[in-house]
Parts: sequence; C-alpha cells; structure tokens
Amino acid sequence: MAEIGVDPAAWSPWGACAGRLPATRPGLTLAAPPTPAAWLLQADPEDAGFGKAAAAALGLAPPAVVGDVAAAADGRRILALGPDMWLLVAPTASAPDDAALRALVDRFDHASAMEQTEARRWLAVDGPAAEELLARFVTLDLALPAFPAGTARGCRIGQVTGLIERVSPERFLVAGPTSTAEHMAAAFLDALDAVAPE
Repeated sequence: MAEIGVDPAAWSPWGACAGRLPATRPGLTLAAPPTPAAWLLQADPEDAGFGKAAAAALGLAPPAVVGDVAAAADGRRILALGPDMWLLVAPTASAPDDAALRALVDRFDHASAMEQTEARRWLAVDGPAAEELLARFVTLDLALPAFPAGTARGCRIGQVTGLIERVSPERFLVAGPTSTAEHMAAAFLDALDAVAPE
C-alpha cells in the first residue's frame, strides 16, 4: 500500500496562504521575504569586551539600548531584545558560520549563541497604510516619533508573541512563531482587504 503524505518540497509554513503572498493593494503590500538565518545571543551587558569582540567577529556591535537595531549594508542586523539579549539575523549568503559564533561566545562567561532560524517566519508590510494595518494587531504606538526606523519591539501580535522591526518609515518586518505562520498570514491578509480593498 502506498503511503500518503505531504511532499516536503511542496510544504510551506504559510499553508494555504502561500499562494496569496505577496498581496498588493493601493498603498499597501504584504509579502513573505526569505527566512533569514537567526541566532539568539546572550551575554553580560556589563562586559564591554563582549561588545568589542562581537563587533570584530560579526562586523556589527550589539546595540546597548533595548529596541535599537544595528544594521549592515549586506542585510545583517542585530536587534536588542533585552539588556543582555540580542537577535542576530542575516541573509543566508552573508550569515556567519556556527563555528565563528561558538568561538565568540566561548571566550566569555555567561555568553551563549542559540541558532533559531526555523523558530520564526517573517512578513514584510510596506506602504503608507502599513501603520494602519499593524494597528489592528498590536497596542504599540506605531507613530514614527514613538517607533522610529531602526528600532524593533517585542509585543503581542494578535494572539501570538512576536517581534516588529521598523526598517524605514513605511516598511515593517513582522516575525511570529513558525507554528503560527499560516494563522498570522491569514489574519494579515484579511486585514489587508479591510484597510486597502482592491
């Protein structure tokens, strides 16, 4: 008897929504960019040596202020999630290798690096109506003075805990758990039609 299963090549974390992305409306686009490589870094924030070593190893210094984002021209970014916690994200072409990260954290007490690429899926929300769309899901003040470009916030996004990064005045990246990617995409697609109907 033949086995019935899911073709791994056809599987998408976006489920039935995969074929509906990207979606474009007047003043608003919702897309699923390639999933970046990601690592959660932790270290003692009082250890200035870690910041210097990280900058030398990664080409970016971990931001000292929670919510700030350090970015490089090749798309690598370090998001300060807490006083002692950062998320390093990078396009796969410019991602550091695990050995380099292990060598970095092994030099410091209380430092660690945990690979998290598959933990999250990202949506890009672009356009002048991006704030209006996101306001349907979060309680954050999304106005540019309160949430400027180059910052990120951990928050509740609808019913899940996620992360919103403002890349530019009209572009946001939204990350949520991979296990809820289809639900998140469906909710955003429904909201897209309400905010910017075809």
